[in-house]
Amino acid sequence: MIEIPVFKNQSADFAQNIDIGGFNIEIRLTYNVRNKFWHISFSSENYSIVGIKVTINFPILLTHKAIFPVLRGDFIIQKISDVSDEDFTYDNFGEVWSLFYFTEEEMNQWKEDNGL
Repeated sequence: MIEIPVFKNQSADFAQNIDIGGFNIEIRLTYNVRNKFWHISFSSENYSIVGIKVTINFPILLTHKAIFPVLRGDFIIQKISDVSDEDFTYDNFGEVWSLFYFTEEEMNQWKEDNGL
């Protein structure tokens, strides 16, 4: 499991390049003020997915694997703080909640543990 850094202090629309499994992937996170949700986009040399609404504790690419096959694992927003009953908001992304990449093996275990 890899925690992906969040740079919302720079902007509500930021991108970063990371290497996952030998693939250089750009992850772009954008906060929509009207609907109050984060959206995420992924792109690499040959693949891209744009504007997936981010939800907590659920695999982001679960229904998009065929569009972005180079990623064998998945991304999940999970709680990193002991703060109880804290909603996922612009203000607490990166402080209470964070973005993680799970390898394929870790994802299989996560699905088994969560009944998926």
